[in-house]
Amino acid sequence: MKKLFLVSVLVFISACATQPKDELSFDEVQQKSTSSGATKRSSRAESAPSEAPAKAGSIVVDAGDVAVLEKMNKAVESYVLKNEKKNFTRLCKDKRFDCTVDDKIYPKGKKKVARTVPPYASGSKMGLQGEKRVQVKYDFYP
Repeated sequence: MKKLFLVSVLVFISACATQPKDELSFDEVQQKSTSSGATKRSSRAESAPSEAPAKAGSIVVDAGDVAVLEKMNKAVESYVLKNEKKNFTRLCKDKRFDCTVDDKIYPKGKKKVARTVPPYASGSKMGLQGEKRVQVKYDFYP
């Protein structure tokens, strides 16, 4: 059994080692770009920022958005478990969040916004406040 296992591992390793590499070295890439007349494209790419540009309609999230999302998770939990509404209400007034409590838009009077992109994150928490069952949901659109 051990010999069979060792043979199969060796066959796998040798098969991986014999695969050709499709990667080009930096020098080969430079030679191809200068010989094909693509120097204008490469100079434009160098002047662009190091991050890849976002596609039209894609969701862009930065560190600040992630921090706000973490605050919302804590606020939802404190609302459901401890009935602390202050932080949850403050965050739900933010236009990036769509909040519902017991399937009703929260806070009362906030208009539902029509969105064209799906939410980046969503959350839900259910709990009891005395004898009353409470379900809180939110969708986050950065």
